[in-house]
Amino acid sequence: MYRKVIVLLTSAVVGCVLTTGVAQVSAAAVCVNTTPIDSYAVNAAMELSSTYSDPAQEVFSVGQSFLGTGVVVDSASISLSGDSGIVGNAYVEIRSHTGTFGVDGLPDAVLATSDLVDETTMTTAATLIKFNFSGANRITLVSGTSYFIVVNVMNQSIADVNAYAYYQGSYPTEVHSGNIAYIDPNTSEWWVANSAGTLIFEVLGDSGTPCVPSCIGVELESSAYRSGPTQGLFSVGQSFIGTRVVADSAKFSLSGSTGIAGNAYVEIRSHTGTLGVDGLPDIVLATSDLVNESVLTTGATSVKFVFSGTNRITLVRGTNYYLVVNIVTQGAANKFGYVYYRGTYPSLSYLGNTAYFDPCTSQWTVGKVAGALVFEMIGAPETGNNNQQSKEEKKDQKKIDKEEKKIEKEEKKDQKKIDKEEKKEDKKIGKEEKKDDKSEKKEDKKGR
Repeated sequence: MYRKVIVLLTSAVVGCVLTTGVAQVSAAAVCVNTTPIDSYAVNAAMELSSTYSDPAQEVFSVGQSFLGTGVVVDSASISLSGDSGIVGNAYVEIRSHTGTFGVDGLPDAVLATSDLVDETTMTTAATLIKFNFSGANRITLVSGTSYFIVVNVMNQSIADVNAYAYYQGSYPTEVHSGNIAYIDPNTSEWWVANSAGTLIFEVLGDSGTPCVPSCIGVELESSAYRSGPTQGLFSVGQSFIGTRVVADSAKFSLSGSTGIAGNAYVEIRSHTGTLGVDGLPDIVLATSDLVNESVLTTGATSVKFVFSGTNRITLVRGTNYYLVVNIVTQGAANKFGYVYYRGTYPSLSYLGNTAYFDPCTSQWTVGKVAGALVFEMIGAPETGNNNQQSKEEKKDQKKIDKEEKKIEKEEKKDQKKIDKEEKKEDKKIGKEEKKDDKSEKKEDKKGR
């Protein structure tokens, strides 16, 4: 009989955030040498102002016109802030331009849309927020062509919660040739800004020259941790609480790039820090048998690791531990390992936390996501029961030994009695034989 120590959701469970295959094999994280396309930085000599969202405005949109330089757009940054409690996602668009540049220019058709940025990362102070363009949205901006960079902040019409986009006015000088435009929430139409000025912004392009980063570590995808592109050993762990059982096996939801080669294994480690807050793996206590990574597919699969021999350790009840899965990726190009997790939506009551080994710092780091790995720890019956069983067996054996000794004693006693009777009988026979011999001699003598 086996006992489950910890069981979390597997990919077969309906209704959890984990969606198998979402973090399928993808391209390696790209390192890009960027080049400036256009920007306007804060000048201390100029007055910093801001335009803010209307309380009834679901999406706050404001833009700045700029000129293309013939390179692929990589990212855009806008100086933003938000009142406490702002929620939603912000994003940036590159739009075509209509009107006269720097005079009455307005945004037109959407040409590219950035990745989303969680608005909870915005503070109440002006901060340059970066928006990345990915995939088909990394378009080439024609040299000398007018465009608009538009930031959209979804504040969901929350009362007294506004978003702010920062600009600098024309006093004492204005050095950028473009102009600001915004959507009027009353008419839903684009308008040229009332005051001359320029948004605090920066648009960066891909220089076309690839760079080699010193280190790209563990990446966080929509439902999985992914190994870095040059990471030889990919290690991710989950903290849990022991229940006084013998470690028998463990399961993790894993996947890997096609052609990934090597062996994966699991470790039980001691725990340091606060469980569920900043807990990290520490000393290795037990190591599972190896599992050939050829069993990994490109979709999330539950992979079992078995503990054998001296690695079948007893987990102390109430003690914090870490279960760490290690995938050997050998640092091969585009050969990634994936360890799946479940996020906090709609709820997650599990007390532990995740951690991963950062190859860039060579240190364990608290997980990048609030949630828990999809895993299962299975234990054999409690060691105490085995001891009790052993005591009962010894007691029974002792009883058997006692009975056997008693029987042996009785047998010896009976044998002694038989021997005594036989000796007595032999003695009697001897006397009879002597008496007969004496009678025969007497008869012989009488006959002579």
